[in-house]
Amino acid sequence: MLALKDIEHRANLEAEALSPALAARFPSSGPENVLGIELNPYAAELARVSVWIGEIQWMRRNGFEAAKNPILKPLSNIENRDAIVVFDESESVWKEANWPLANVIVGNPPFLGGKSMRRTLGEESTSVIRRVYDGRLAAFSDLVCYWYEKARLLIEDGEVERCGFVATKAIAKNANLPVLVRLSEIAAIYDAWQNEPWVVDGAAVRVSLVCFASKDSEIPTLRLNGATAKNINPNLTSGLDTTKVARLNENASSVFIGVQQSGPLTVDRDRAVEWLRAPTNPNGGPNSAILSAYVATDDIVGRPSENFLIDFPSGLGEAEASAFELPFEHLRAAKYDPHRDGELVSYVEYRTDTNSQNSSWWEPHRARPALRNRLVNAGDYLATAETTEHRVFRFLPAGTVPDKSLYAFPGVGLEGFGVLQSRFHENWCTYFAAPPAERTLANYFANDNYYTKADADRSGIWVGKGAERLGLSGTVDAKAFEAILCGELPNGERIGHQGQYHRAGTDLTFSLPKSWSLLALVGKDQRIIDAYRSAVVETLQWAEKNAAQYRTEQGGKERLHASDNLTLSLIHI
Repeated sequence: MLALKDIEHRANLEAEALSPALAARFPSSGPENVLGIELNPYAAELARVSVWIGEIQWMRRNGFEAAKNPILKPLSNIENRDAIVVFDESESVWKEANWPLANVIVGNPPFLGGKSMRRTLGEESTSVIRRVYDGRLAAFSDLVCYWYEKARLLIEDGEVERCGFVATKAIAKNANLPVLVRLSEIAAIYDAWQNEPWVVDGAAVRVSLVCFASKDSEIPTLRLNGATAKNINPNLTSGLDTTKVARLNENASSVFIGVQQSGPLTVDRDRAVEWLRAPTNPNGGPNSAILSAYVATDDIVGRPSENFLIDFPSGLGEAEASAFELPFEHLRAAKYDPHRDGELVSYVEYRTDTNSQNSSWWEPHRARPALRNRLVNAGDYLATAETTEHRVFRFLPAGTVPDKSLYAFPGVGLEGFGVLQSRFHENWCTYFAAPPAERTLANYFANDNYYTKADADRSGIWVGKGAERLGLSGTVDAKAFEAILCGELPNGERIGHQGQYHRAGTDLTFSLPKSWSLLALVGKDQRIIDAYRSAVVETLQWAEKNAAQYRTEQGGKERLHASDNLTLSLIHI
């Protein structure tokens, strides 16, 4: 409301400057020009009152007399209804809800993840929403994606010029990303915050804010995370658009997501041993035929659990499965908490009554047949956890089944293990997994506990003319080191743009020959260490004088200039 009144006031002032008669004919804007949709009746009424209060505040702030008793007037333009789907009684079908015609749309849609929709909205409502938008959004898209998709269609049809929504920070990831990819084909994202603090129902969360406009409209200066950007990609990054990167044919079928249970299909070692020792089943088969060693994240990064998976082959009928008496009856009698909210339900009923689930409830929901086929002849295979603080790879024995929380790499030998487990690959994963605002060189180094968390034997000193001019001397302070790498100088100046990727430093490594290292460290010969340090300092001083350069641009041409100026942190490791 306040922004709308500001626009009206500015237009009237400019019109009056041109012609008082023209200004007199200008229409006024008010609460009736603010259109809205809100599902909750109380929230809808609160929105109406807030709009009235907003106009009153603006009028008084700008020296105008506010209308008397304005709240008594109804505001039917803020509707109390569903913004996503509506039931058409004439056709007895659910349809996509229409939005009122507007030039600009802003909104704060519900913060509800794709996996939480059934728990919060119910099975029926969730199924209706996904059915109406089938083919336009992935099944497990966050609820906020439906607002983005509707806005995209309105922009494509020329009915809306600009939109801006608050979203979960996952809007630019996984199943949600395609909605921004499609949107970027017909609209331009001109202002976005990838990872911002927000408060919802008293809880602090992280959100994304995305503003976009028709490519036919006047696009303002692009801003990403508060800083000017050359471009904004669908995944809310700038620079190279990795959403367009094609998968290498060489890597086809090289990595797989593990098995998704959707149920209590794991048993501990004691229970598995009991079943394995049981008499032969009525079908003549042992329980070992449907029990597989099972590993999840904790087995990779922590202590092995020694769990087993009840692993009926895909396509095995219920009658055939029931012949394996003990495992089958265990599943039939099991209670399950599908939403992890403490409410147990019948496992069989959950699997058979939920449309999105594999109705063969004795099987894993997603058995991953392609993965199974690769594992048959792969022998030991490599695996890593999807979510983990440190990127750790581990070889798993042949016949072991990975959980959906793991990525499996069949056929990767020691050479592949060396590449994947290398420090280079770990830093690469950590770097590109971080939000764009956190992709600084400081974070790149700090993630490895390499410099900024240095201990006594990794102490560093400042050297170089640049350090002298910045007042940096003596032992390197971790905070000062990180600040410089982020482009923040001690004198208050900044290098680069806040929020944008900026490599403000270069990592140089000087290494002694191993024989000299042994004499210095094992033999504890301080003379060698002192000589080595002096040699490194002298080398850096030479580089400062002869190799240090900075770039300028003149007339569209890039020029290099000698700086004779380096800020160096010499750290002994």
